[in-house]
Amino acid sequence: MVLGYLFSYIYVFIILLIAAVAEKKQLLGQEGRRKLVHILLVFTWLIMLKYLKGTIHMIVIPLSFVILNLLSYLKAKKDDGSNIPILSGMERKGVEETPGTVYYALSIMIMGGFSLLNEEWVIPCGMGLFCMAFGDGMAGIVGKHVSGIFANRITSEKSLGGSIACFVFSILGCVLLLMFTKQEIVLLKMFIMGVTCMLLELPGKGIDNLTVPFGCMTMAILLL
Repeated sequence: MVLGYLFSYIYVFIILLIAAVAEKKQLLGQEGRRKLVHILLVFTWLIMLKYLKGTIHMIVIPLSFVILNLLSYLKAKKDDGSNIPILSGMERKGVEETPGTVYYALSIMIMGGFSLLNEEWVIPCGMGLFCMAFGDGMAGIVGKHVSGIFANRITSEKSLGGSIACFVFSILGCVLLLMFTKQEIVLLKMFIMGVTCMLLELPGKGIDNLTVPFGCMTMAILLL
């Protein structure tokens, strides 16, 4: 149990440190730094599965980040965006309309709770989180750098290129999780997961950090 906590917190600290250094050295912009953390943070799920699977601690660790991210969001809101939030690796400098980072940590916590209800839901819960991390994360990066037909807007926030990236990288995320956990990979099921993630990511406004993991988890339960 102790190793689960230790490795989880050390891993998160290392990610935030690397992201902060990369931004300071201008290797990444603010959004690139956020998305790097957004994608890599999901691997804490694998750490928790290895050391804390089937215990209440699957909820406790992400709960601590819900609290920290909420404090971070409220601090930025109170200061009208003039100060860098506590967990600056995932936050934008300035005030966001919705606390997307809080939703991210909340999703991990709730997925941890669902995994306790039914051991068979552990992999589907992970697939929901990996779709959120890889699909939604890469959609934000690609969507800001596409041009031509791929820059056409599907919604006010989402571009065609970003949605395609969401589809492709959510499949990649699912495949990586299934490889790490030594599960069978069925291409048709991965295709369906990609389409599901792409559609659930469209609402944006931070709530995609809730719609994507819950929707993809539900679809994974039906498929697996």
